[in-house]
Amino acid sequence: MNETTPWTPTNPPTEGVNDELERLHEKLDRLMNAVAILDRRRDELEDIVRDVMPAANGAVRVATHHLWELEQDGTLDLAREAASALGVAASTIDPDDLRALGAGAGRALHTVRTLTGPEVAAVSERTVAALQKARTGKPPGLFSLLWRLRRPHVRRGMWATLEILEGLGEGAHPVPVHADDRVPRARVGRPAAAPPRAAPRPAAVSGAPVAGAPTPTALDVAGRTVALDPDGFLNDPADWDRDVAVALAEAAGIGPLTDEHWNVLDFCRRDAGQSGAAPGLRRITKELDIPPADMYRLFPKGPGTLAARIAGLYKPKSCV
Repeated sequence: MNETTPWTPTNPPTEGVNDELERLHEKLDRLMNAVAILDRRRDELEDIVRDVMPAANGAVRVATHHLWELEQDGTLDLAREAASALGVAASTIDPDDLRALGAGAGRALHTVRTLTGPEVAAVSERTVAALQKARTGKPPGLFSLLWRLRRPHVRRGMWATLEILEGLGEGAHPVPVHADDRVPRARVGRPAAAPPRAAPRPAAVSGAPVAGAPTPTALDVAGRTVALDPDGFLNDPADWDRDVAVALAEAAGIGPLTDEHWNVLDFCRRDAGQSGAAPGLRRITKELDIPPADMYRLFPKGPGTLAARIAGLYKPKSCV
């Protein structure tokens, strides 16, 4: 049998050695090429660093100088205080507050856009021109003013001014109105046919109305005491309801309240809720188209004041 010849230094294997040496030589060549490329990249990087360093040093010096100036004029201190304030705000303001702030900012921006629109700008220009003309021109006489009231644009301007004043006055000290008596704002006219009203609960009055007797200072209405001022008006208008109105009418010597009475009382409360004051007799008769004689029949001896008292309003400034 043939036996395999063992490897010895004097008898090395020769099969496949040349192929392995060639592959190893190729790998060494690729490694040397990669090392050469790395050397070139290092040289290029060193060139870039040498070119950039002067500019970087200059930028650092400029930035340091600007920071020093900000420190000297207090800007950095202000920034630190602002950051502290923002931190406090972040710890105290909840998301609901931020949403409310965002909604308010949106409304404010909408208002600004509206005020800066071309129509508002045109109105402002005309207003400024009119004011300048009023300063330099001769004031017109009474008849001239009356004549100008015939012009449509003058009446339109007066109407617009009144609308603005009414809008401003709606939010100023409104008269308390019971929730059940709030109705949409509308011009009130004489109703064609008033619906039947349910009879109010009976109310006992502290002291029967006697001619010449002093005005009662309190009413006993359905088991509760309602305080009055010396003139017979409610101390607190929020105490008013329809039972209190019946009691006030009885204290004033007025018989059962009819639909005509309630028509006037409801209008007085609506108008007071819009204007902030009880309407006088002239406004009631004009808006409801009621003859003054009917008002004196419904509310004798001062219908404007008496209607305001029974409607739970403050005493009107003028009875007419």
